[in-house]
Amino acid sequence: MSRFGRRRLFVLLVLSALASALSVSPALPVVAAALPDRECAPTMATAELQALLDANGRDPDTGAQIPVEATGATVVHGTTPQAFTAEILDIDYGGIGIDHDLIIAELSGLGIDGERGVWAGMSGSPLYIGAQLVGAVSYGFTWGASSLA
Repeated sequence: MSRFGRRRLFVLLVLSALASALSVSPALPVVAAALPDRECAPTMATAELQALLDANGRDPDTGAQIPVEATGATVVHGTTPQAFTAEILDIDYGGIGIDHDLIIAELSGLGIDGERGVWAGMSGSPLYIGAQLVGAVSYGFTWGASSLA
């Protein structure tokens, strides 16, 4: 089989496995403490998050932004989501691109704040403030163990 044929076969197998997994998997229960009790949570606009950060103010000694507390959910093993905590530190306006802001957060719990750091499988893990969806984990900032996302 040619190299092109093997690559095409591999891609088809991966896509088939993904499609079958998505089509037969029932909706999974979620962590009650981490997620709102609605099917689709209302989202929090960046301006509303900025207002919460502004209301918290800055540390008088260091001048650092006092973070806003959030809760997230991710799957560590198996299929059951587990809760972790997040401190929203700041918003990098245009941090991803024009009109695409990046919310900077420090995550903790589930071994994140230990040697593990934020791991690649956490991508897409939702973050909530109260019942509102703030965003999802999408980036880590270092190659080593870091709790920043």
